[in-house]
Amino acid sequence: MSKKLLAAALLPFAALAQDPSTNNEEVTVVTANRVEQAVSDVLAPITVITRDDIELSMAKSLPEILRMVPGIDIGQNGGRGSKASVFMRGSESDHVLVLIDGVRLPSSITSGVDFSKIPVSQIETIEIVRGPRGAIYGSEAIGGVINIITRGQQGTNIKQVSVGIGSDKYYETDLFLSSDLTDKLHVNFGLGYDDAEGYNSKPVVGVNDGDKHGFENKDILLGVDYQLSSQLNAFINTRYSQSSNEYDGSSAASAWGPEVHLKKEQWLETTSIITGAKYSRDNYFSSLSYSFGENKSYQYKAGDDYKDANSTLFTKQHNISFINSFVLSDSLLLNAGLDWRDDQAEDEGGTLDGIVSRSNTGIFTTVVYDISSVTLDGSIRYDDNETFGGNTTWGLAAGWEFVNNYSVIASTGTSFKAPSLYDLYAKNAYTKGNPDLKPESGESIEVGVKGITGLVDWKIIAYKNKVQDLIDGKKINTVRTAYNKEGVSTLQGIELEINTVTGIVSHQAVLEYLDPKDANGDTLLRRAKYKAKWQGTVQLGDVDLSLRYLYQGKRDDYGTAGVDTFAGYSLWDVSAAYLVTEAFKVSARLDNVFDKEYATAQGYPAPERGYYINATYEF
Repeated sequence: MSKKLLAAALLPFAALAQDPSTNNEEVTVVTANRVEQAVSDVLAPITVITRDDIELSMAKSLPEILRMVPGIDIGQNGGRGSKASVFMRGSESDHVLVLIDGVRLPSSITSGVDFSKIPVSQIETIEIVRGPRGAIYGSEAIGGVINIITRGQQGTNIKQVSVGIGSDKYYETDLFLSSDLTDKLHVNFGLGYDDAEGYNSKPVVGVNDGDKHGFENKDILLGVDYQLSSQLNAFINTRYSQSSNEYDGSSAASAWGPEVHLKKEQWLETTSIITGAKYSRDNYFSSLSYSFGENKSYQYKAGDDYKDANSTLFTKQHNISFINSFVLSDSLLLNAGLDWRDDQAEDEGGTLDGIVSRSNTGIFTTVVYDISSVTLDGSIRYDDNETFGGNTTWGLAAGWEFVNNYSVIASTGTSFKAPSLYDLYAKNAYTKGNPDLKPESGESIEVGVKGITGLVDWKIIAYKNKVQDLIDGKKINTVRTAYNKEGVSTLQGIELEINTVTGIVSHQAVLEYLDPKDANGDTLLRRAKYKAKWQGTVQLGDVDLSLRYLYQGKRDDYGTAGVDTFAGYSLWDVSAAYLVTEAFKVSARLDNVFDKEYATAQGYPAPERGYYINATYEF
């Protein structure tokens, strides 16, 4: 750990965007230990995706961005706007803790986050930490953490408008303003809208031929940051989004009944507010924040009004966090914090057994200590859950630079996940909650080596995560009930990352092997054993080019008769951005260049080859 890292701990509690012209030692992140650190000093595997990366890729959804990240598999029930799941290092989709500006989304309520509904236009940076972080964040962080940091930090001056069109009658427009109104007052404001006619994302031959499943999204962002003194500032950020997407409720004839066809729609409203203050003085930094998040989901027959929905789900979450960082010496950093949250869910359509809620209080501490060429990192956390009582998690990591630019890193630790309110208390014709569920718990070990050899920056990591009492679902007749699998499920694999430059081309490549098995020795669904990911970027004057390749091996998934295996696939995407003037940029993207037929979830074909064109003006 360098003095640079200790100095970074005293900066304002916000991630800095990565400038493509800088190297990793100049990039700071906040997600690994909830304190600002240089990427080069973080022992956990971490990936940083910047606004420049997002704009060059022209990704239209968060799953499109995340699918190129090491350790991640995507399962999506159709195209834009449809439900998407993210599996990290073979863990379940609800084993990934998702944060926005460091505040958790209410995944503990409904068994996972719907990544497809998070507007890309509002994102400045994404930090992805792979591996368990239970000792830092508590429940859900068995597979890793994804922290989505919104646009507009104090000191920035952005006035930007963009419009775009694309396949399936796609249209988008965005406005974003970020400016220091005075030397003390900073304001952010954003508006976004996108709409697509879509395609038939769940074709059933002879049943819904010709159907199209569209998507529409509107979002608004407003933030204010005020510098009360040279050491203290206060802030408030608000976000609102409303989306609607069509999906198909078709089912073929079966032993349970005749063939059914019903085109349906979901209306989702999301509101969030985060406010607080940050204080920094000498060798001490502190932040206190409160946040409130609310989701309102309505499901109804397509063409009807959402107010006449036959199924609704309302969720609320309150969070309070108090974090303190102390630089005790040039070699020793201490971080300690307290988290409190309260979850509540209510359903007027019979999905849950009335109004259900629970609270959780957690305290944690982290110590980072540098001894010459060795860095030690230790964390411990205690959570008191209203439903499940006390739980202690811990983590230890060590890094040794045994030769200049060559290091070995090892870590071990524990994690857990409390069952969701849905799994505990669901009550409808198709799902029954199980109040006897136990929390899932994990024990992990990880070993890696990294180095810089010539022009090649490389890292290889092997990991094993043993999860006890994995929660799964089983059907009795037509009713699904969650249950704990007896025994230990083992998630293990190897990741190889390579970054290098050949001529004018910058390369980022990932090779992965994954072996996720449940306690019965069965491979977990929708997770590929073999994956390869590559991205090449070129800058030619005012033109930026990017070519991306993704190979996803075969996977198991639910089929019409139990579990089916569906084929792997290879995808190529290409995008380009041309800076016409300093203020005006035109971008284009060709997705699925060779028009490959593939799916990330059985029965839900992915979109065919598509195009997108975008124009951005800064004023």
